[in-house]
Amino acid sequence: MHASELVELAGMVATHCTALIDGCRRIPADCIEQYWICSKVRLDRWARTLKGDDVSRQQLRGTIEEILAGEVLARIWTAVLSTYDQRRGTDEAEPVARSVMIGHAEARRRALSLLLHVSEIDAQAAVELNRLRRHADRWTELLLEEVESPGSVVADRTPGRFEGKFQVSFMAASPNPDLNARIAASIVGCFPEEVFDGVGLCLSLWFARVMSAADDAQCMIDRLLTEERSFGG
Repeated sequence: MHASELVELAGMVATHCTALIDGCRRIPADCIEQYWICSKVRLDRWARTLKGDDVSRQQLRGTIEEILAGEVLARIWTAVLSTYDQRRGTDEAEPVARSVMIGHAEARRRALSLLLHVSEIDAQAAVELNRLRRHADRWTELLLEEVESPGSVVADRTPGRFEGKFQVSFMAASPNPDLNARIAASIVGCFPEEVFDGVGLCLSLWFARVMSAADDAQCMIDRLLTEERSFGG
């Protein structure tokens, strides 16, 4: 799953957040667990890449793009889970998302510091990545406004109203498509299935692909836990 699709999912989450926040459905604990585990392993992978001495410029660029795109989704999902907990007087989902968000902030800090070093990132790539950062920040603020005050951003409440509005291009392949897919599946799995009915053929196929990627989630989680222990000492 490419990083650009994480931004697309963030728009869908903002669009449909009221179904989760105002609904009666309890968020599945295994989805929250999968979100935390897969996010944690991806954060560890990012850290190793950003610190690595034998990393290609293309790989480094792909990682920074993934960090910036992943932060959009992480911030939106944290806001949704925070509101979800507040409505119910609970403290179950938000702390997990907040922990992931803290890791994202550190990854972002490291990534942006690299943009100041031409030896690590060529000048043109640095300009393009900085443009992506600015656009991602503006897009995040727009989506956060939608989560906090549904319907306030635009009068149009159709499911695809955010689709195609993130216009900055991603130039590199995503280094962690497996984890991106698991994280996306863990978020989609928190919503009632009927939420995404009628979202259109393309989006329906896209969500079907995301969900099919979670079929062997338990095996994936076991492997990720082993990987985390191996690198975490």
